[in-house]
Amino acid sequence: MNARTEKIIRVFRKRFVQRNDCFARQTTDGTYSFVRERLTERVLCRHLRGEETISLYPFPDSTTHWICFDIDTLEGTETRVLQEKLQDHGIPHLTEFSGRKGFHIWTFFDQKYPNWIARAFGRILAAKIEVFPKQDKITNEGLGNALKAPLGKHQVTDRWCLFVDEEYTDLDDSYGALEAVATINPIEVLTNQFPEDWRRLNRPTRTTPEEGTPSPTQLHRPPVLKDCIQRQLHSGKPKGQRNSTGHIVAAELRKTGLTQGQTCYLLEAVWNPETPHPSRTTKSTESSVTSLRKAHTNMAAGLRGRSGKGSNASGNRIACTTRC
Repeated sequence: MNARTEKIIRVFRKRFVQRNDCFARQTTDGTYSFVRERLTERVLCRHLRGEETISLYPFPDSTTHWICFDIDTLEGTETRVLQEKLQDHGIPHLTEFSGRKGFHIWTFFDQKYPNWIARAFGRILAAKIEVFPKQDKITNEGLGNALKAPLGKHQVTDRWCLFVDEEYTDLDDSYGALEAVATINPIEVLTNQFPEDWRRLNRPTRTTPEEGTPSPTQLHRPPVLKDCIQRQLHSGKPKGQRNSTGHIVAAELRKTGLTQGQTCYLLEAVWNPETPHPSRTTKSTESSVTSLRKAHTNMAAGLRGRSGKGSNASGNRIACTTRC
């Protein structure tokens, strides 16, 4: 291995690698197989040469030193909007062609920060775009969601996943761009450029002395939700789809430990206004929440379709049909 290759691998590892004791290997059909082996220089070298393609797992302590916005479309509007917003706020970033159906936009931090801070950063910049890390907190022996490493080849399309310029043309030197891109302190950026949003998301939750649980209006810290549920919460649904979607979102909110009142509050304050014809009363959102009392105690099992039925008019089992 020559000096240039060693330098490239060193920069790649510094920027992207978080967990060294495992990775995932992409197959020719686009799926991944988990590999419980050390992520060696040889593995990284093979990835960068296009001989195999790997995905990287997040730090097990629920921290990260980057955020990646995952845009699953080649239509450039969504990507352009985010790029321009990052540029307007002076946030350094690199845009990578994902190799198949979209782009990844990377911003790097000056050190490790809790996942929830990175995800708050992502929600403030682009609430409807999926971000990695995908979990605020990785619990027990969980691995979190792996993300395909850049600068390799996509095994399905055989196309290189390189950094691109404003016209989505491959950069002449992706490795040089990776080494040169500046890092940020996400807390400073949020504090100085998005103070209202940051205060709302970072404000500690107070408790009421009578009940010892937060009241609905005292809910400032967003719950930990799957990205598909976050998207549903911020997108709303037209008439005919509200009941089923409301049940799903409400059940997921309750699973995070929120009270019935807090769940009603979030549905009313966040979800309802996003619908094409918002309800003028709390009746519909209260119905979505209170009907959950009749559901099976294990809501998680019900949502996955294993057990438990919702109490919507059709009597159908509650199931998350959004793409996770």
